[in-house]
Amino acid sequence: MSSDNKVLSQEEIDAMLSGGSSDGGDSSDEAEPAAPPAAAAEPAPVAVAPAPVAAAPAPVAAAPALPDETREMLGRMSERLETLGAAMERIAQLERGLTETNAAMRLMHQDMQTMAGQVQLVSSRVEGILSNLKATLGYRAQTTYVCASCQTKGEVAAQVKCTHCGQDNWWGWWPSK
Repeated sequence: MSSDNKVLSQEEIDAMLSGGSSDGGDSSDEAEPAAPPAAAAEPAPVAVAPAPVAAAPAPVAAAPALPDETREMLGRMSERLETLGAAMERIAQLERGLTETNAAMRLMHQDMQTMAGQVQLVSSRVEGILSNLKATLGYRAQTTYVCASCQTKGEVAAQVKCTHCGQDNWWGWWPSK
């Protein structure tokens, strides 16, 4: 029988089963006549493989006892892993807090920009009011007026008249008694 891998035809298989060979590997000059095929009335016996028997699980050998040094090292590693897990959870909490803080900071920045615009508006209005106030007759009279006669500073009053009834009155700052 040859050892090359080739597909055999049904004739070649029948010839092999009957004892002949058609692979050309026969070294004799004369080929033996092939045996006549078996009678069609009787089928060839079929070999049935026995049903597989479930194998019992092999007994597991007990794990060899670990040396004390190895057990201690495993214990330390376990503690470090727990610590690492707790640290990673804390980092995740801090990252969530940082995200929330960043969002709040963005909102505060927007609010600050809005308020800065409002402050600029109020500031420009105050500047206009001060400019108009400086143009009035008595502006800063209390802080800048010095009497030419007695050299008293800041005690000044002006006569004012009611434009409705014509009554004269004095308005200003007098010395405390």
